[in-house]
Amino acid sequence: IHFSYKELIHTYFDNLRIQTITFLETSWIPAYLEDYIQTGDLVNIARDSDPTLVLEGVQDWVEFAMEKIEKKRRELIDPINSDEVALLKIVDEAFSNLIRANATITAHLNSLRKIQEVQDDVLKAMNLKELRDKINKALAGASDRAKKALEKLKTG
Repeated sequence: IHFSYKELIHTYFDNLRIQTITFLETSWIPAYLEDYIQTGDLVNIARDSDPTLVLEGVQDWVEFAMEKIEKKRRELIDPINSDEVALLKIVDEAFSNLIRANATITAHLNSLRKIQEVQDDVLKAMNLKELRDKINKALAGASDRAKKALEKLKTG
């Protein structure tokens, strides 16, 4: 179950990342580039008569645009990654607590079983084990009869 929860969380957050990247690639980046081509003066950079200056200018322009795109990607993806890590931590802690609780309960049950065995040995030695068993059986029978009587009253 623990593994299934973790897989579900990974799948969910992978889907969020895919949706975010798809939005960036199909909407935000094209709109940003369209605007930056104008405001970043790419056309004037490309018209320079010196090819070396054109190359350097275009490289600088592209580098700035890529940094801006990467910054936006991190701005959108990092919170998704952080949320996934936080949720996985919560699930791991919950299952760790469950495992510890189960171990504690198992230890208590084993202890009770040992106590029962010791009681059985003592009662057997005193010829009282059969009496306890009869009392337990009688109590269980009385409980069943009371339950049936209540059900009969409820159903009319």
